[in-house]
Amino acid sequence: MPAIKAISGHTGLAAARRYLERDGRALARDLLHFSRMDESPRQVGPVEARFDWDAAMDETRRANGNDAPYRGRPARTYKHYVLSPDPRDGVSLAELRGLAVRWAEESFPDFQVAIVYHDDNDGHVPHAHVIVNNTNLATGNRLRDPDPGLLNGRLQAIAREMGLSHFEGRIDARHPDTRKRGTRENYQRVHVGRAEAELSSRGAYSWVADIRSRVDVAVASSRTERELLGSLSRLGVETSVRGDGRDWTFCLADQPARRVSGTRLGTDYRREDVLTRLAARRGEALLPDGSVMGVEEAARRAIELRDFSELRGLSSAVAVIGETRARSVEELAAVAARCGDPGERERIDAAIALARRHGMLPERREAAARNGHVRRDDARGVTRRDARRGDGSIGRRQPDRGDDGRTDGRGR
Repeated sequence: MPAIKAISGHTGLAAARRYLERDGRALARDLLHFSRMDESPRQVGPVEARFDWDAAMDETRRANGNDAPYRGRPARTYKHYVLSPDPRDGVSLAELRGLAVRWAEESFPDFQVAIVYHDDNDGHVPHAHVIVNNTNLATGNRLRDPDPGLLNGRLQAIAREMGLSHFEGRIDARHPDTRKRGTRENYQRVHVGRAEAELSSRGAYSWVADIRSRVDVAVASSRTERELLGSLSRLGVETSVRGDGRDWTFCLADQPARRVSGTRLGTDYRREDVLTRLAARRGEALLPDGSVMGVEEAARRAIELRDFSELRGLSSAVAVIGETRARSVEELAAVAARCGDPGERERIDAAIALARRHGMLPERREAAARNGHVRRDDARGVTRRDARRGDGSIGRRQPDRGDDGRTDGRGR
């Protein structure tokens, strides 16, 4: 299914535009709701068309007084959404533009939007960077933080209508934005409830966040469901399979009365979704084999010391490694150097520090290759695009016979 990642910006748009369009990396660009443009207010144009959309957005904010701090905090000047289609769909650039433009039109009908398209990831899968200015053109008011579940639900509905992979949640097919109460988590890859968010904002302990962090570490360290359940057990998380086998229920071993489903944590934590990701790795964990036990031991030590900030840091670090598919600290540092968003750069830098502290990754790519930690196509110096077989799949190591992660339906 397509996925959305949201990032908040607190500066002018010049740096964001440079990052998105520099060195010819942009495949195309769509601009929506710029009334002062030479052509129509809703232009869909190529990158070559000269228009300073960043300056236009900055001017709109200034004219409406929306650059000023709000309640003592720096103004959020824009939202940056990364819209990634399901790689298995093999969408063309034209299809992605249709998906992204329609989603932006329906989600932000009264806001200036710039959409820039890249394919600078593994596999060269096209994806969209959607920049939404913080000012409502009809009212002049600031953009209120949109409901992530609503935005994702609308994206899944559009993908379904286009015949693309999508998530089937409880959603009104006629009106994607009219969800049943309590179903927000059905559309979010990571769902943070109000109580958890309030506790986290105060630096207080949340048992739900605690479970999520332990699950993150276990998933990154595992290749099969059996390994995953073993790692969760060692980290103090008890797991049971729900009735239809599509999901788990988690609880802390010392707090059995407090239980949460994978779906409640977010779609990334549903049993069927986790097992799909494990199978897609073809027998490889996100972390190199030599570091798995060290990372798990670091997580156990943080739990024993009730150092939940360290546990959250480990969880964030393995997430960064998973998102970037980095196999060395050197690769992570290269990603950080290319990152134009200060908040995301800070997150990657924190992951680099933890990767070094706990030996999560070798320092250099060459060391990873010598120790067998680089995917076979990478070790041969072949790009993922060149390594595709005739059936469109990637040539990667197959799981050992008899260790394919199949279960007997009881989670064992």
